[in-house]
Amino acid sequence: MRLLLSFFFSICITVSYGQAMLKTADSVRRTRGIPCIGYAVFTSDKILDQGVVGFRKYRTRDTALITDRFHIGTNTFAFTSYIAAKLVELKKIQWTTTYTQLFPQNKKKLQPAFQNLALKDLLANQAGLPPYTNVTDFAFVPLFPNDVMSQRRDFAYWVLQQPGLDVNRKNRMVISVASYAVAACMLEKASGMPWEKMLDEYINKPLGISAKIGWPNKISEQEPSGHWARYGSLAPEPVNTWVKPHPAIIPAFDINITVSDYARFLQEHLRGLRGEKTFLTKRSFELMHFGQPDYSFGWQNAALDNAHISYHTGDSHLFVTYVELVPEKNIGVLVVGNNGESMGKGGVMNLCRLLREYYMQ
Repeated sequence: MRLLLSFFFSICITVSYGQAMLKTADSVRRTRGIPCIGYAVFTSDKILDQGVVGFRKYRTRDTALITDRFHIGTNTFAFTSYIAAKLVELKKIQWTTTYTQLFPQNKKKLQPAFQNLALKDLLANQAGLPPYTNVTDFAFVPLFPNDVMSQRRDFAYWVLQQPGLDVNRKNRMVISVASYAVAACMLEKASGMPWEKMLDEYINKPLGISAKIGWPNKISEQEPSGHWARYGSLAPEPVNTWVKPHPAIIPAFDINITVSDYARFLQEHLRGLRGEKTFLTKRSFELMHFGQPDYSFGWQNAALDNAHISYHTGDSHLFVTYVELVPEKNIGVLVVGNNGESMGKGGVMNLCRLLREYYMQ
């Protein structure tokens, strides 16, 4: 009887905590003008809390569900870095492999600063390539024909012939989706597979998750819509939105996923950083997250009290995502929202911090 009462009491506490966090998330959502917001708190082997509150579209009563998909924008970097680590472990490529080693025929026409770009430089966003993070950046990018692998190959060749960042900024970390497009082109050349197939082979199938490509409401109009301000007011972007990522930058920008599946992917990273059983070596995870100070391969890093924190913001114009992992404390937090404006970004980051502080007490 005593054991039964203890079990019942622990269940009540868990439910109470969960309800409190949902209320907190909803308060942040309302204050920051985010139509719907989702989150998960997890350890390497357990989901401590997760939830979604709000509505799929602004000014509707279309309630968002935990099974809904959210666009994670530039947090797609982590998926491409994971694929790169897998190919390195399979000895299909090395972190130090350069673009011109894989495409020697292109070397003569490249900008001098890009002659010896290595895979690690691209993944660390230290290649000196311009950001290409705004939709308008692609106004003058040629429309390349043929299949998606050919388009990425042609885009990489084209962008490496364009001027890079000025000399004073060359060695600074600058978030660049172009860098990840070139990296993906190299991974495709080394593996002989399109990035989309590698996403399935090395991530979706082994982890039992379903990361997909594109805006969620392109998959189904019953999924959340992304939002940004039009004419001074927040508005949902329609299914046929003109915001269409160039095929070359999909490996940098264009994954959508459910909160639960995203948590599973991040748990793999937490396990790896803690030396537990994963599909990659601990060394690979350490390189991805902490191999370089401040920013490694798709992950920012810093000190947090007596621990280390790995984190990243996923911007996609219409959605915002923020993730934190603290391996020494065995805790991770993700928050997603469908307001791509600065208010939405601030709300997502604030909720993530509140959840981390609450569960690390």
